[in-house]
Amino acid sequence: MTNTNKSSIETPKPSSSNVETVMFNNNGGDFTNYSSTPITIYKLNGQNYIQWSQSFMFHVCSKEKEDYLTGNITKPDEKDAGYRIWKRDNSQVMSWLVNSMEPHIGENFLLYETAAEI
Repeated sequence: MTNTNKSSIETPKPSSSNVETVMFNNNGGDFTNYSSTPITIYKLNGQNYIQWSQSFMFHVCSKEKEDYLTGNITKPDEKDAGYRIWKRDNSQVMSWLVNSMEPHIGENFLLYETAAEI
């Protein structure tokens, strides 16, 4: 299925060979940000919490998603118009969290429902 209402722009990252692609919805909707840049070079391993947490927060804040971690953005009712956006963004932050941890740590959080719970 092809969506002709989207366009993409590739922007090179400074001093990096990574490329970030941003998909814009021409119908005025939100955009999706796909990046090959790693969330953090540190994987939480039980001995590097300070390095991991600071590096992780740099990434989350750069994407303006820190309110999902703090709980300032709460889960709306499933019938609420903003539920789908909340679910997408919350899932994205949860994915960043779990994927930035060593598997033996991250697997403990797979059944959590919100990023704030993690």
